Amino acid sequence: MMNDPTPPESDQDLNIRDSSVEDAQVGQARGNLTQIKNSVIHFVQKPVSIAVSALIAIVGSIGIIVAGRQNNVINIEGGVGEGATVANQLQIFQGDSPEEKRRKINQAKALIAEEVFTNITNLDARLNLLPVALTGDSSDDFDARLGTVREQVAPALSQTFEGSYQQLIQKQAIAALRSAFASYPLYEVREPLIQVLLDGNVNASRVEAFYSRLTEVRDASESLLQELSEAAEVKHSNNPDLVTHHEKRVKLAIRKLENRSQLAHLSALMLLDNLESPLADAKAKLSTLKVLAPRELLPQQEVAPLMATAVSEGEQLVVQRAALLEEAKKLRDAALDDYAQVNESLVIQDSDPWNIVVAKAISLRQLGRTSEAIAAFSRYADMFADSDPTARQYVRTAQQLTLQLEQLAITGGVYLYEIVPNGAADRIGLQTGDIIVRYGDRPIATMPDLVNALQTATPREPISLTWLRMAETGTFQRQTHQVPSGPLGAGMMPI
Repeated sequence: MMNDPTPPESDQDLNIRDSSVEDAQVGQARGNLTQIKNSVIHFVQKPVSIAVSALIAIVGSIGIIVAGRQNNVINIEGGVGEGATVANQLQIFQGDSPEEKRRKINQAKALIAEEVFTNITNLDARLNLLPVALTGDSSDDFDARLGTVREQVAPALSQTFEGSYQQLIQKQAIAALRSAFASYPLYEVREPLIQVLLDGNVNASRVEAFYSRLTEVRDASESLLQELSEAAEVKHSNNPDLVTHHEKRVKLAIRKLENRSQLAHLSALMLLDNLESPLADAKAKLSTLKVLAPRELLPQQEVAPLMATAVSEGEQLVVQRAALLEEAKKLRDAALDDYAQVNESLVIQDSDPWNIVVAKAISLRQLGRTSEAIAAFSRYADMFADSDPTARQYVRTAQQLTLQLEQLAITGGVYLYEIVPNGAADRIGLQTGDIIVRYGDRPIATMPDLVNALQTATPREPISLTWLRMAETGTFQRQTHQVPSGPLGAGMMPI
């Protein structure tokens, strides 16, 4: 850090005022301040209808159930086939004969079995689509074409667009996964059919257990989507610990979804064995599963040890989740400590030299604390206007730039506080108060950006220079001109 308020001379044509507060510290503070959430959005469960033919055959697709219980009667209405309007009813009356009641109970079991197979198939399809939905478009050709268009349409966005583009791709992947889940819904039709079994004095605990597992799958699906959204928000954080933490949470959420889906599948196999009314094509349906296993009907005594293993794995995931929550707490506490330190370091002291005051004002702006940044620039004028005749113009320009950064699509620039007569800057019409934002194909946001660009430019080759000029109204106009490579002949400082 420099304590000398006099701008240093790098050569006879180039004066550079530099700021010494590290960008990395500010970026890390911003990343550490990302609040870690654990909320779960509950999935909206849609009902589904079941068609029942007069011959107790299960025909057509599943539609909407209208179920009600009046005078000890269970009514289930549905359509046969796509868009059908013929209604069918399944009713159990108190006066039904044992044979009639048994027939209706078996019919309810057959309906439940069909519903179970539909849910198993959709569970498997969800897991099979999971890696596909989370894979973004990484086509080199697409990225190259996108870069070309970006340069042609809005070159000023080059510096900020890349991160936004990657975040957009991640959000699209999350939306694709949500859409994939919605394409394979998990149906919830417990109560009407369960009541049929209860009215027939049949144990319905296996049915309840299966649908409870489906609810856990829904919750795990929403938890994964939530974790993916939060991970996307911190993907480009300067805090690697925070990024790694969210990556671990996403992986754990995926494992939890896989575990809950497997538990639901095993519960379904136990239920099918308990119902003792499997469908004729049960073997063929199970054989088509891609992810879930086993892919055959098994007796409950063979499924039980598999269930115990899956339950044990689920318990381990709970322990790992608790460890991640503890890790999140430590990250949060560390972020608060970092914030307190950064916040204290950004308070302007009367003894601060000009470059430290400027650095603190820019840091406040980068943290999104706009009003404090504007006030910090005002302190610069109060402290140095007597010794620096350019201070008040600089402050007014810096304050307006702070308010307009977002719409200008830049993150900073280099301010010209002095123009050397007949220098390169003077010859192309640059003026005191202009802000350089691009040199050749390089965006300029900081003093090091411009210094590096000047030092690496091809000698004796003209190069495009872009700058902002503030009008009397406070708005900025962008101008571009060819300039010989090499020293510009201007005094410069951060803004």
